[in-house]
This record gives sequence, C-alpha cells and structure tokens, in this order.
Amino acid sequence: MKKSMTLLLFALMAFVFSSCGEYTQTYYDQEVIQLDLTADRWTKHSSETMPVYYSASFDVPELTSYNFRTAVVSCELVYTDSRQPLPVTTHHMNGFGETWTRTVDFQYGLGYVSIYVTSSDFYDEVPEKMYFRLSILCAQ
Repeated sequence: MKKSMTLLLFALMAFVFSSCGEYTQTYYDQEVIQLDLTADRWTKHSSETMPVYYSASFDVPELTSYNFRTAVVSCELVYTDSRQPLPVTTHHMNGFGETWTRTVDFQYGLGYVSIYVTSSDFYDEVPEKMYFRLSILCAQ
C-alpha cells in the first residue's frame, strides 16, 4: 500500500508540474548599438526639491513599434575591460573627503533612448565621457 501511495504521489506531481503555465519566447536577432556620450552632450536638470541630474537622448530608429512591444531592451555601461548592466549605482569621494553616490539609468520609447545620471546629496558634477552598449533582442 505504501508503495502504491508513493507511486500515485509521484504521478500526481508529474502531472501538476507538467501542466504549469509557461511562456517562452524565442529570440532570433539582436541589434547592438554603441552609444558614446561626451561631457558636452549632457543636459542639466535641476529644481529646488529634486537633486540635480543630467540626461542625454539618442534617436534609435531600431526601436520600432514592433520591437517596442516584443523585444527585450537592455543597456550596459562599458568600461575598458568590463560592462555593467544599468541601473548602476557607484560610490565616490573627492579630494575634500566629500562622499556621494551616482546612479546611471535609462529609459526607452519608440525610436529613442534616454540615459540619466543622478548624484546624491545635491552633488553637481557634469558626467565624464561614458560609453554604453544598447542591446535589442528581437522576438521571433
């Protein structure tokens, strides 16, 4: 009887787990776009209640209506020997011992990508030259 109950339990588990809803998407194409941002490309934004932040936008015609609805879009901050997916928060200290954090993130829409740099504690510093890698994984 114990053996029959064990077999019945395994059969029930196999049925339950095999009938779980699962959504898979196959990707067949990848667009990779390199974005280079020099200090003069950043636009400064500020208000009395929010910290200063900088933004830059790029036209990305590859972000069509179809890709916007079905693709997976990611952006990475590119260093000399590594890459880090956005958002990225890093800690900094200047020569006076002042510390702050800086967050780099992005958003995208139909035909564009915007990248944002926000420093904490109202620390205002124009971002240095930065390199980004935008990946668009297109659905099949």
